[in-house]
Parts: sequence; structure tokens; C-alpha cells
Amino acid sequence: MTVPAFLTERAELARLDAHFVRVLRDLHAHPPPRLGRAARRARAAHLERLDAYRRRAEFPKNRRFPGRMLPHFIDEGGIRCAMAHLMDATGAATRDFVQHVARSANYARIRDLAGVPELVAWLDANGLTVEEAARIQPTYCGTPANACVCATAIYNGMLKGTPSTLADGGTGLSVSAIFGPVKNVSVNDVVPLLGAGGLGPTDTVYALWIPSTGPATVRFVASAGSTTVPIPLSACSASEISSVPGPLPVPTLDQAMSAATLAACEQVLAQHDAKWGQIQGGPECFGSGGTGGSAGGTGAGGNGTGGTGGATAGAGGSSAGTGGSSSSSGGSGGAREDSSDGCSCSVLGHTEAGAEAAIAITAAAILLHGARRRARWSARAARAA
Repeated sequence: MTVPAFLTERAELARLDAHFVRVLRDLHAHPPPRLGRAARRARAAHLERLDAYRRRAEFPKNRRFPGRMLPHFIDEGGIRCAMAHLMDATGAATRDFVQHVARSANYARIRDLAGVPELVAWLDANGLTVEEAARIQPTYCGTPANACVCATAIYNGMLKGTPSTLADGGTGLSVSAIFGPVKNVSVNDVVPLLGAGGLGPTDTVYALWIPSTGPATVRFVASAGSTTVPIPLSACSASEISSVPGPLPVPTLDQAMSAATLAACEQVLAQHDAKWGQIQGGPECFGSGGTGGSAGGTGAGGNGTGGTGGATAGAGGSSAGTGGSSSSSGGSGGAREDSSDGCSCSVLGHTEAGAEAAIAITAAAILLHGARRRARWSARAARAA
């Protein structure tokens, strides 16, 4: 089944609009405590900009990665994501930083960039938290498990080594290898290490390096004498990743993290086990119910039948369709945005037939809802005349 492009685009626009409506409502309702006057003013201005961005409805498009759902800081047409748009508004220096991110980490999530000093400083000065910025940026469902390894190594940088004792008695990492864009660290350096509880002196540790500043934070550990490295879910920043295929051989992990590009890293893992490249979280985005609900008129239990769905934006979000408002027990057919962490699902580039059918139903419901609403407005105007 091929979904007409205009239907897909309408469904995507409706999904993103619902995402920003919900995020704006929450940002207005829950400002960070103890903001200074300048930060409060900057935050208020950014919320107005974000609402104007939503209403203009010119969002990035995923044209390069058919079948994969990724954020785009700046797309190939030069359209900024919401966070890039907000940062662009604050001066030439920040615009330069936006361009730097687009060149070096264009498909990264804000959480993957949370240790970049320039980003943290900008957020602090503008009255936003890292968590709020991560929610503003649409996080796209359908992330493969290889993101647990590749995104961190390529965008932030990783250190490999063994535990060591620092001069102050704390735990450090004696660095034996460096992966990705690590600055101010060399092989044989000893750097402070967080999360080192329970490590043995001969364990092999892979640690996230916060760019420029440190300290390192434990991500993966190979026990002494082991030839494989377990990859825990706690190391995966994308919340929709629900499972990891299994431990990786040390040479495979090292080769993947040594790759020059994200695609090359992903290829190494896929050659080891194809499951590392399989999309996770995709089907639930297109109408399987759950938190926040799928749209539907008469369905029950999240997989009901007979409900013509609309676009649902989590708890309290808006729904368009012939079935009226939706809830967590709604039927199938809506594009869902999870109310727990802002995960939203991009329909652009998705190739599965089931997802396409759901998109078509959703888009048709959106169009029908709009037509009926315009008809009601016309009728009211005629009666008023």
C-alpha cells in the first residue's frame, strides 16, 4: 500500500503540532525554580518563539534515512529543528555553535549532547533545563539498539582503560584507548571516574567522556579475563530502546567505536549481528494503545477495532477524528506521543505496510475532522448573518 504524500505530510504536521502544544503547556506550567530575572525574560521570549515556530509549521524532514526515525538539527533544506531555531535567535556566536552541531552531530539527541559546555551554558542563560530541551526536540521512535554504542562514541567520545587510584584516594581511569572527539586526554593519562562502585582493578572499563571537561562516567565493563562486553540498557539514552541483542566481543566493540562516522559504526555492529540494526519502538507509535492513548472511537484495550483514529498527543492532548476524544484505552489508528518522556514518532520515511495503513487512517481522519470543523464554522457564520 502506498500512502499519498500529502496524507503522510498532513499526519506528520498534526503529530508535530500536537507535540509542541503539549510541550509548551508543560513548560509554562512548570518553570525551573530560582531563575534569575534575565533567565526568566529569556525563557518567556523563547516560549513565544517556540509557539510561533509551531504555528508556522516548517519542520525538518527526514529525507536521507528512509525507514529510520532520527532527529535533524538542520535538514538538507536548511530548516532548523525547534532547539536550533531557538538558539539561532540569540546571536552570531550561538548561530556558529548551531552550525557546528549540524556539521558534527546533526542527528544527535539533546540528551547525547548534554555534556557539551556551550549547550549547557546557553540553556542556563536562557532559563531552560537539559530535560526541557530534550522534550522540545522531537525524539523519534524507531531507534535501533546500535544507538547505545554508536551515538555516544561518535558524538561525545569514549575512553577505555582500567581502574586506578587517584592521589586523593578516589577512583580514576588509566586510559589505554580513546574513541571519538575526546579533547584534553591522552593515552596513559589518569582521569577521574564516576560510577566506579564494584569495579575490580583488572576490569576493562569503557567510559563516557564529557567533552573538554570530564570526568569520565562508566558505561560498559568487561570483567577481568572476559572476551565480551555486556551493553546494559542503562547505557542507552533513547528511551524507546527496549532490548539489546547481547554482549559484544571486545574487538567488535572497539572497531565500532573507532569508526569515523555513525554509519560505519552501525555497519560494524550489523555485520556482527543484524539485530543491532533493527528498529525498535516503531509499531507502537502507529496505534497500539498504551500511555497517552491511541485514537479511536469504539476500540478497547489499545488494540480495538472499529475506531477511526486521530492524532493523539498523550494525556491531555488533542485528538482529531470521527471517534471524538481519545484515551489510553482507545482503539487503533492514531499516531501516539508517549506521555512519559515525550517520545514521538515520525512517519516520514517509514516503509512498513502496517504503519502506512495507520498513517493513511490517521491522515484521513485529520482531513475529515478539518472539513467538518470548517463546515460548522460556515454554518454558524450563515446563521449569524
